[in-house]
Amino acid sequence: MALAPFGVVGCINCTKSGVTNDPHRSLPMITKNEFMETVKPVVITINGVNVPCEVREFSTGSVGFVMAGKVAITLPDGSKGELVCNGNLVMIGSKKWEQGDKVAA
Repeated sequence: MALAPFGVVGCINCTKSGVTNDPHRSLPMITKNEFMETVKPVVITINGVNVPCEVREFSTGSVGFVMAGKVAITLPDGSKGELVCNGNLVMIGSKKWEQGDKVAA
């Protein structure tokens, strides 16, 4: 079993084997508001370029991070190219988290 951020426990083997209802996963002791107001943005490195990921509550009700950036690459013929990188990093199970009260500043 692996310990992910915020106390979410999930079984790596269940995830790898495609189990969609991981019986080993438990909900964290955090609310959506606590996540939104206390979690720091994360950075993903793609081909040596740091792409920032901002904290986000999605229209689905889940929370996580959203990333957008450009990454330069070298093509097989030696020419340069640029990738547009967009993505969502969603906290598994966060749609079921309590909304919670606003965290006092």
